[in-house]
Amino acid sequence: MKKKYIISAVVVTIIIATVSIGLIVSKNNSKPNNIIANNEIASDDEGFNTYTYITDEMLSNSETSTMYPELKSEYTPEYIFNNSDAIALVTITTIDGASMEYSLYGMTYGTMVVNNIIYGDIKVNENGLAEFLKPGGIVTVANYDAYDNQAAVEKRDYLREQAGIKIDKENSYMNLKVENDIDIEVGKTYLAYLNYIEKNGKYEIVGLRIGLREVNVAQQTRVKTQNIDLNNAKIKNNVTGEWEELDKYIKEDIEIYK
Repeated sequence: MKKKYIISAVVVTIIIATVSIGLIVSKNNSKPNNIIANNEIASDDEGFNTYTYITDEMLSNSETSTMYPELKSEYTPEYIFNNSDAIALVTITTIDGASMEYSLYGMTYGTMVVNNIIYGDIKVNENGLAEFLKPGGIVTVANYDAYDNQAAVEKRDYLREQAGIKIDKENSYMNLKVENDIDIEVGKTYLAYLNYIEKNGKYEIVGLRIGLREVNVAQQTRVKTQNIDLNNAKIKNNVTGEWEELDKYIKEDIEIYK
């Protein structure tokens, strides 16, 4: 099994834009013509409630840091297939937090249910869930500073002081975003390319917006594992915003590399 974080091998330039109040989040609201109803919605005594650690208060007290991977053009279906242990349709149950501990990009972490496995095998925990990591996320300024170089920390502190800005670093946040990557959302189902990180038992979602593509399954607040009809499912192209046939993608961009 692979042990290194795939994205950590990419050279980046980090540009930090300080925002006093608010966070601008851009979302593509395009929806497919045929949302697949979830016919296996979890009842009260089964399944998992969705949860995200991100609050409105957190968003209103954030600064943004945009990262620009110089080698992101290498993230083709063939490249990310060769750097993945598994490919599956997964539904995000929780987004539990984010930390600089895992990568200089920061990593969001949480849990997911595993629906259809298209390639490889996936380990689940005692609750039947798999844990994921995704580059980027919202971390405290204190956590961000703890892993940044001291000169950069001192410069930011100096600029805040000169501007008359005082912050509580434990309750102020950095929103770390990889350029053109997508935000992950609880209750949504995705086609995900996954690389198992053995030392912490989590799956890194690799390939940025190429390796995480929304499936046209209705978003849920309570979910359980379901068997999705691959012949009728569509996945979102995060570059064009169009919805594409999943079975065609599997044949043309997954099966040929097995």
